Amino acid sequence: GMSCVRLESWGEVDGESVKLITLSSSSGMQVKVCSLGCAITQVRMPSGKDVILGYDSLDKYVNGKANFGTVVGRYANRIAGAKFELDGKVFQLSANNGPNALHGGPTGFFKRVFRVVEERNNAVVLEYVSKDMEEGYPGNLTVRVMYRLDACDLLMEMTAKTDKRTVVNLCNHAYWNLNGHQSGQIHDHVLALNASTYTPVNADLIITGEVKPVEDALDFSGPKPLGEALKTCSLDHNFVINKGCDESVKVCDSEGQDVDLVFAADLKGGAADTTCTSMRIYTNQPGIQVYTGNFINNADPVWSSDKENTVYDKHGAVCLETQNWPDAVNHENFPSPILEPGSTYKHYSLHR
Repeated sequence: GMSCVRLESWGEVDGESVKLITLSSSSGMQVKVCSLGCAITQVRMPSGKDVILGYDSLDKYVNGKANFGTVVGRYANRIAGAKFELDGKVFQLSANNGPNALHGGPTGFFKRVFRVVEERNNAVVLEYVSKDMEEGYPGNLTVRVMYRLDACDLLMEMTAKTDKRTVVNLCNHAYWNLNGHQSGQIHDHVLALNASTYTPVNADLIITGEVKPVEDALDFSGPKPLGEALKTCSLDHNFVINKGCDESVKVCDSEGQDVDLVFAADLKGGAADTTCTSMRIYTNQPGIQVYTGNFINNADPVWSSDKENTVYDKHGAVCLETQNWPDAVNHENFPSPILEPGSTYKHYSLHR
């Protein structure tokens, strides 16, 4: 079949119409996205397996788990003490994770309806304008998200422009289970990372500012079952993507420009599964957060999904979030998260 994009109305949030967008490719792969938070609600493989945790109704996204498969913004991950300084001025954010700010705050992008601004034969572009000082961040920030499906390649492109100096770190918070979203724990998944260092955290999951070599449970320089790492530690770590990697791919972005992306991660589903699904991730970002669903709690109703009536379990998924290093706003030795007026923040993540 041909590639196509289909839009349907999925309901309303605060009087704004929310769309459900279906991208279908010639290979028989299908990706569904909802315009509330740009959440990816389904990634159905040609085998028929849906490999992403999610909900089947808008109501669940409104009242369910925050940042569930959504684009996280304006600032992904934790900001220590819920504040940062820019040009001598302190910006105070909402503390929504103990004393820290997490994932853009309590009304981050997962609560925002994006507008569909463009449809192509195999892609959709959505836009949201975050107002100056929304959630405490300076500048009117115009964010565009493109999801494009070519055969079995899913490209996520996130761009942002500002009218005041500001900080930005976007990511997509998809929860992957390559055996199928309803198949339980991901111990049999095999992960390899293009990372020989990581950015350690303290007991409150706050970045210390160090960059340390990976070792033991955190060493994924060769493919390793997640179950092996989970014996000693639950993963919620930012890995530093090796710059000198010779494995890169060229993709054409939404503007028609060629961009080089570097290999970041390879994930394979369980070997017992005859249709073993694998996914390789390429990005232009300096880091990748690996999170093994440690806080999924099957007793909490947000983890009861109306998608094939599934209750999700602890370690029932893995998130592989390409990003800037966490809390870079408070660490001068980290890659700069500052965005200037006139410049464009560009984040690409290719899932192949």
